[in-house]
Amino acid sequence: MAFDPQAVNTQLGKVGDSHITTGNKLVESAAELRTMAATLNENERIDRALGSIETGMRSTRDLLAPVATSLHSVATALSNITVPSIQFDRRELDLGPAGIFRVVTGISISSTRPLRAIGTSVESVADDIDNIRTGLRDTASAADTLQDELPRIRTRLLSGADDLEQAGGELVGAGRAIQDVGHLLAQ
Repeated sequence: MAFDPQAVNTQLGKVGDSHITTGNKLVESAAELRTMAATLNENERIDRALGSIETGMRSTRDLLAPVATSLHSVATALSNITVPSIQFDRRELDLGPAGIFRVVTGISISSTRPLRAIGTSVESVADDIDNIRTGLRDTASAADTLQDELPRIRTRLLSGADDLEQAGGELVGAGRAIQDVGHLLAQ
């Protein structure tokens, strides 16, 4: 097979076009990364939204604190209610024509806690509210951490955009150089 400079020129032209197209796409991607990074600026929508989430979570958590405390107190009070119980031991005496007489032969005094099950249920609700408060605290902390990280994320995005743009420009340049080599071979 003989060396065909025109065929090599065509192939190098296709390779160069591919490099140029890919390089241009990298440059476009860099612009999109810069746009994305701009949305992470301080006092932009995402930053403000995270601040609102954090404030809302902390406020809701604070509002639930007295509810949980009150429910724990009510649960303890309900569980501790004691009701005395008095039982009389009786005997019946059948005295025939005089009738039946009932005589108290003993007294038993005890106590019960009839509301203990309700107290346990109320305590369970109070524990659930405590768990919700913990979740709200953790969510607020995560929103605060993410808000603190936004500048670093933005910096990394911009750095990545710079690298993409540079790589895209170099790839476009390499594609044109490959095409130039093809043209030189074809002459």
